[in-house]
Amino acid sequence: MEIMISLKDLGMVVLWVGLAAMLFFLALLFKRLNDTVKRINKMIDENGNNIGRTMKEVPEITKNINNITNEANNGVNAVKGIVKNVAVLNKIARPAAKVVKKKKNPSEKAKND
Repeated sequence: MEIMISLKDLGMVVLWVGLAAMLFFLALLFKRLNDTVKRINKMIDENGNNIGRTMKEVPEITKNINNITNEANNGVNAVKGIVKNVAVLNKIARPAAKVVKKKKNPSEKAKND
């Protein structure tokens, strides 16, 4: 007895097996997705009070962060002002120091003689 299988029939069998495998993996994916969603819901239910408390504290935390940022900004601006003052004092003091040094040097020479 001889059975002939055409390429069309062989292709259809391969397509149906592939479709069955794809459906199996799709069902497995949905099962895992469902398990994950159940675990997430369980975690939310168990920690609902903590999540609620945290959400109530978020505006206060944000306000504190803004206050800290403003204080840091004020501190940085104060330091910038001090640095500018030091630069100005340096420009003023450097020539004065040269004058004092020049006046000091001749008297030291006289003492050494």
